[in-house]
Amino acid sequence: MSRTFYILLMSAIFAVAIFIGCKSSDDDNTQVVDDQVLVTITPADNVVNVPTQSVITVNFSHAMMAMDHMDEMFMLHQGWGIGAAEIAVSYSWNSDNTILTMQPTVELQENMTYTVHLMGMMMGMDGMMYHMMMDTMGMGGMGNGMMMGGMGDEEVRTAFSTGPAIVHQITLDISQDVIFVADGGSGDIAVIDPATNTLIGIQPIDTVGYLHHLYLSADRTKLIVSDPNEDLSAGHESSGGHGGHGGGNETVMSRIILLDSRTLLETNRIVFEGMTHNATMTPDGEFIIAANTIHNMVHKYSASTFVEVGSYMVGASPLEVTLTPDGEHALTANNGSGTVSKVHFEESAAVQQVNVGSGPVGAWITPDGTQAWVTNEVSKTISVITIDPFAVDTTLALGYTPGQAIQNPTRSEVYVADEDNGSVHVFDLATRIWVANITTGARAHGIAFKPDGSRAYVMNEMDGSVSVIDCESRTVVATVSVGVLPNGIIYRSAL
Repeated sequence: MSRTFYILLMSAIFAVAIFIGCKSSDDDNTQVVDDQVLVTITPADNVVNVPTQSVITVNFSHAMMAMDHMDEMFMLHQGWGIGAAEIAVSYSWNSDNTILTMQPTVELQENMTYTVHLMGMMMGMDGMMYHMMMDTMGMGGMGNGMMMGGMGDEEVRTAFSTGPAIVHQITLDISQDVIFVADGGSGDIAVIDPATNTLIGIQPIDTVGYLHHLYLSADRTKLIVSDPNEDLSAGHESSGGHGGHGGGNETVMSRIILLDSRTLLETNRIVFEGMTHNATMTPDGEFIIAANTIHNMVHKYSASTFVEVGSYMVGASPLEVTLTPDGEHALTANNGSGTVSKVHFEESAAVQQVNVGSGPVGAWITPDGTQAWVTNEVSKTISVITIDPFAVDTTLALGYTPGQAIQNPTRSEVYVADEDNGSVHVFDLATRIWVANITTGARAHGIAFKPDGSRAYVMNEMDGSVSVIDCESRTVVATVSVGVLPNGIIYRSAL
């Protein structure tokens, strides 16, 4: 089937749909047979220094139908425009047909421009024909990208440029300041040099399903990454299944992976049944702490033998587990019960519990250990709780889905990621009043700070990028492309 024939066919289908829609409208004025579907393409339009090992992902706001001749609908060209040479790709869909992955059959060339070309109309799983419209604001607002053509042959085009080839296996001794980013889509750890805001290496992690959040040991020599073996990029609603967990899947085997932070070589891993959102280490380096979402439990492992030495029952479907600076208490955000649990490690495993908003994901503890900002995905709120006494102090209504909420280490400011609108909001820590909004990238989620508080690094899941923010001017000063679906970020100072 030629591309010209395909365009004519789509035009005919569109015309029939319009006719039927008009007739239905005349009859009952209720049936809708044509609509728009918002698409987000990664790498984003005009992004530079894209890794040569990258894949292209197309995120749809509706479930779409996988059709024959995908190569006639979604194309990758080497060079600018559709007249450039076409690159062969393989196509795969996620489980609910909202994400299409285009995998080039050969590695992209370095320092080259590539054009992603979409034919403009496609059938949804509901049988309706949809116009594909660009959305680079996280499935919410219209953004950049080109819409070309007339009725029935609209086309979507974006372009990105690769950078110098990145050595996929790190061979250098990484002793300088670096930023680590866990890429859930590729199973890699990306390394950014904060001095130049450039990607300096990518380290693959063997036998993983989906890398998630990152934590460091207190001495910064060990990097801890979790592998819940499930794609959590679509959110954490408690319905379970793709893009949510609350019930989860008891047959899933999660992994806690320890890496040498200087070489990024694996030193050990813990594997258990269930799902873990993250793992962290006590300040003394003796224990690894992780929550099991399936069994409503916090596990405590010896960091030397990797044997479980304690377990603590908490609320339903615990997600992120965080530690107070002294390591004496752990907080779990219990997504299924709308609570936060406080585990007392030294007090006969006593557990306190407080009600927060709906769908809590993380209780992000401030550096002084006096309070935690709890991000509630479903109710779109933040519950500010005091650690001692353990109680809710303030509830902030946001109106958007919060990602992480992290305090600047040297300023009385908390940065809250806005996943719906691709930005971060700045709040005054003492008054809890909103003071600023900074646009970053699609589905802003994770936040890390330079220890001196001068820079913030915001991980944008659907853009596959990290936005570098100057905290004084509150402006984005650089954007670094890091992978497919980044879902963990941390700043490691020089060793």
